[in-house]
Amino acid sequence: MLSDEFLCFHTRTRLSEASLGIGVSISRLPRTGEIRTVKAANDLLCLRAFGKNKIRKSIGNDSFSHWLPLYFGEFDKYVTKKQVFDEKEEQYIMVEKEVDPKERMVHLLKKSLCFLTTGNTRKPFKASMVLEVMPKLIITHIVDMVDEKKHMSIVAIRRLVNYIRLFRLLIELCPEV
Repeated sequence: MLSDEFLCFHTRTRLSEASLGIGVSISRLPRTGEIRTVKAANDLLCLRAFGKNKIRKSIGNDSFSHWLPLYFGEFDKYVTKKQVFDEKEEQYIMVEKEVDPKERMVHLLKKSLCFLTTGNTRKPFKASMVLEVMPKLIITHIVDMVDEKKHMSIVAIRRLVNYIRLFRLLIELCPEV
C-alpha cells in the first residue's frame, strides 16, 4: 500500500520503474559562495521528468534548480529490457540488463551532491560535500515546518525521515563523514 505512494508527480512513474528524488534549490552566501540553505520540494520527481521534461516546479508551485535522489531502502535487483539496433543483423534486438537499485541510487546521489556543491558532476566525490549539503537540507526542512512555511503534514514528516535515511546511508558509505 505504501509503495503505491512512491510515484513521480509529473509522469506517475513508480519507484520500481525509475529513480525518484526531489527538486532542490540552494541559496549561497554572496561573499563566500558557501551554501546557506538547501530547500526541497516535498513532491517526488523522477530523474526523467527533471532532465528530459525540464520540470522545475512542484505541485505546490515551489521552484527548484537541482535534483536529489532519495533512498527508500530498495534492495531487490530487477531486469530492464531495452531495444537496441544490431548493425550486423540490421534489426532491433531486445537486450536485458540487471539493475541494482541501491548501486544506481548511490551513483546518482554522488553525482547530484557533486553538482550541488561544485556545479560540476565530473569532479570527484568528497565526504565534505555530504557535510555541506545534508545537514543544511535537514535543518532547513525542520525550520520551515516549525515556522509554518511548510505545511506540517504526513508528507513533510516522511520527507524528513527520507532525508535522515539518506544522510545515514551517506555516513555508512563514507565513514569519514
